[in-house]
Amino acid sequence: MDEQKKEVRELVMAGLEQIKEGKTKDFNTVCDRLEKKYRDMEDMKWITKMQA
Repeated sequence: MDEQKKEVRELVMAGLEQIKEGKTKDFNTVCDRLEKKYRDMEDMKWITKMQA
């Protein structure tokens, strides 16, 4: 669980950096993108676990 928290924090920080760099101006867009990425990571972990 701690590893997941670390990953989420890193994703959030990367999103905030994108805003700072002017790559996006809409924080909701950043959050949506991060949520999708995190969900995809969780799906891959689940699939890998099921294959083991």
